[in-house]
Amino acid sequence: MHDIGETWLKRQKTRRQLAQMPAYLLRDVGLTEADRYSESRKHFWQN
Repeated sequence: MHDIGETWLKRQKTRRQLAQMPAYLLRDVGLTEADRYSESRKHFWQN
């Protein structure tokens, strides 16, 4: 089982990367700008 701190750090990092992702890559992975905004605005402890 993963340590909760590791999970939180991973979420924080991936959300930061998502916020910086170019629009064409968002489309490649099937996300919209609204999806990006919604996910990247979450706190690290939120699922």
